[in-house]
Amino acid sequence: MRNITFIIAVLLISTVTCIGQNKVIDSLSLKGIKEIPNEIFENDNLIYLSVFGQDCDIRPKECFAIDKLPPEIGKLVNLEELRLTLNYIQKLPNEILNLRKLRILDLTENQHFSDLETISKMHWLEEFYCFGCYISDNEIEKLRKKLPNCKILIE
Repeated sequence: MRNITFIIAVLLISTVTCIGQNKVIDSLSLKGIKEIPNEIFENDNLIYLSVFGQDCDIRPKECFAIDKLPPEIGKLVNLEELRLTLNYIQKLPNEILNLRKLRILDLTENQHFSDLETISKMHWLEEFYCFGCYISDNEIEKLRKKLPNCKILIE
């Protein structure tokens, strides 16, 4: 009997806009990956990015989910919505502060996420989701005071 490892990677393109003869991808969903391909960060037309991880309680290191957001995320200056559900992200790179058009940040089910300091600097953020993140009520209240115009949904 031999062990066979299956690698599943799904790339879904939600929206392709045609500008003249060029096709521009402005909405992208990724699932089943361990890191975001570098080519993604070359697309400064991207307004929506979703990286959906895998719910894996047995061996998290073998799961298809990202454990960090690379600093190159700061190149996506037109990004308006970033969804990083079911991953293992604990901290955000400082370069995420370059995303001044970002309105929605979803870190749902990133159980060990704790980087509220970076989130608190994102005064332009309109919605922040972190369902399933273990953040204390005290920390949530501090964040709400720093971002009074942001809808914060944690529980």
